[in-house]
Amino acid sequence: MDAFGNVWVRNGEDWHIQPRKGFEPLTKDGSTSLSVGKDGKLQDPKALDAARVDRFLTEPKDIWGRTTEEIAAEFRRDGYETVVEQSTKGSQLSQQIRIRGHGTIQNIQVHPGGGRHGGKYYKISTSTEGVIKVVDRATYVPTPGEKARIIFIN
Repeated sequence: MDAFGNVWVRNGEDWHIQPRKGFEPLTKDGSTSLSVGKDGKLQDPKALDAARVDRFLTEPKDIWGRTTEEIAAEFRRDGYETVVEQSTKGSQLSQQIRIRGHGTIQNIQVHPGGGRHGGKYYKISTSTEGVIKVVDRATYVPTPGEKARIIFIN
């Protein structure tokens, strides 16, 4: 408990203020929107949200194994509008997640496998790094001259 009667609760590596009795919480989970990082400084919760979806840029392998709906839900939870559509190109087996309002990631394609590339893959289209593909080395067949940055899960 701090000098104001608030209780600090740890959630993973972040700390949140649990308001003292008699005060209404500012969020659904009962905490305020204040967060303290490892460095002890208050952090903007919107910046923390951005870091969650931005990890698909810094750690592209984190996308592997997620469904189209799980990825779209993560962007929606963080305040971005998403539209999920069946692809109309190539084998038409993939699903597209169109992301509106994110500064870097515009589209994520989830392909179950089959078609010219063989195995399952994820294609992340960005405004800063071009195309990033997360693939299984054992099953993915690259296109000759492919310009995407290929990330192997194994």
